[in-house]
Amino acid sequence: MRQSAYFHDLCERYQAEIDDLRDDSEGRNVLQARLRDKRKAFSALLPMISYSPEMVASAFHGAFDFPAPRRAALHDLLQREPGEFLPWGELAQHIGIAGWAQPMIDQVLAEEGGEDFLSSTVGMEFVLSGAGGRGAPQRASADRHDTGDDLEAEGSGTQAWDEDDGTRRAGTGLGNDDDSDEADDTDASGEDFLEDQGFDRRQPE
Repeated sequence: MRQSAYFHDLCERYQAEIDDLRDDSEGRNVLQARLRDKRKAFSALLPMISYSPEMVASAFHGAFDFPAPRRAALHDLLQREPGEFLPWGELAQHIGIAGWAQPMIDQVLAEEGGEDFLSSTVGMEFVLSGAGGRGAPQRASADRHDTGDDLEAEGSGTQAWDEDDGTRRAGTGLGNDDDSDEADDTDASGEDFLEDQGFDRRQPE
């Protein structure tokens, strides 16, 4: 599939990021556990969307579906640069979005450059999925297959399938009874995750 210079470079970095997350030092596949850690640390990762978007985007790995009848818009997206993307509200009409991802999307949209970041993330996931017509890479297919039960279990909402075109719609629920307890640990989890990645802990204000 044709890609702008922006997406060509970004997708290579994203593939490397997912590969780095996939296996631990003993060769075990720990991708889903690491993705869960990233989602818990998401608020702490948000400042990185402007200079290391692939690291933040991996928190959305497996969040999107790409219905075949609507992929022309995604091929068009991959030929563009930031500042040229469709508004997020329009692009979102061409993809399926898992309910668990919607609260994170809302957080991103409140950030400067959030719409471009989300469009970039969709483009990276589209390329990595192989949905553009060349067949999904074997490991990417396995990643998406493995996400099913785990993501639904941790999800923050329900989701429904549009019977007309097979797209997934985000549900209206934004949490479960345990969300308030988990929220108390979010900041600490975020700081721990960033420290594990080699970043300095933020000093208390």
